[in-house]
Amino acid sequence: MKTNKIFNYLILFLIGFSFSIGLQAQDCKLFFPTEEGTFLEMTSYDKKGKVAGFSSQRVLDTREVDGAFVVEFEQSSRDKNGENEMKAEMKVSCKDGKFYFDLDNYLKGMDMEQYKSNPDMDVIVDGDEIFYPSVLKAGESLPDGSLVAKVMTGGMPVMSMKVDITNRKVEIEESITTSAGTFDCYKITQDVELKTIMKIKSSEATWISEGVGVVKTEIFDKKGKLMGSTELTKLER
Repeated sequence: MKTNKIFNYLILFLIGFSFSIGLQAQDCKLFFPTEEGTFLEMTSYDKKGKVAGFSSQRVLDTREVDGAFVVEFEQSSRDKNGENEMKAEMKVSCKDGKFYFDLDNYLKGMDMEQYKSNPDMDVIVDGDEIFYPSVLKAGESLPDGSLVAKVMTGGMPVMSMKVDITNRKVEIEESITTSAGTFDCYKITQDVELKTIMKIKSSEATWISEGVGVVKTEIFDKKGKLMGSTELTKLER
C-alpha cells in the first residue's frame, strides 16, 4: 500500500466524521441508525458539484457491553465510477449520556496486501475518543479530538500525520432535504488541521439527524471557499 492511500483513507472518514445516533439506551440519545441491516449511502461532490465518490454504512450488530450501548457497522468507500472499494468494520458507543466515536478505527480494515512483502512495515495509530452529549443544544461547544498515525518500517517512521479537530460547536436546528428524504437536523461545525509534510487547514459543517446520522456535510478551505460536500442519497431500513 502506498502511504498516500492511507492519507486518502483517513480523509474519507474525516468527511463523514460527525457520526451520531437515534435510540434511547439508558440515558443515551443516539444519532445513528441502530437497526441491524440499515444501509445508508452518501454521495460526495467536488467544489463544482460533480460526483467525486461514494461512501456507505451498514449496521452489522447492536448490543450492550458493560453498561454501554454499542453499534458495529461496516464502512465502505468507492470512487466516482463506483470502483476501488475500501472497507472497514467500525463501532460507536454510548454510555452515561455521551456518544463516543473511537478515532483509532479510522485506519482499521484497510487493504494491507502490499505490506506483506515487508513484514517490518506497520501502521501505528494513537488518538482520542470524540463524544457528543446525549442531548444537543444550539450554541453548545463540544470537546476537541486528535489523531496521530505513523507508517513504520524496520522500526523507523517513513510517513506520519496528525489530525486535530477543534472548535466543535452546535450551531442551529434546521430541516434538510436530500434525495433520501427530509430530516430534522442539528448543524455542527468544526475546524480540521492535518499535518504531514505540509499543514492543511479546513473547516466543516455537518448536519446530523436522530436515528439517521450524517445527512449533509460541507468542507471549506482556510479562506472559506467550498472544497467539496456530501449528501445522504440512499437510506434503506
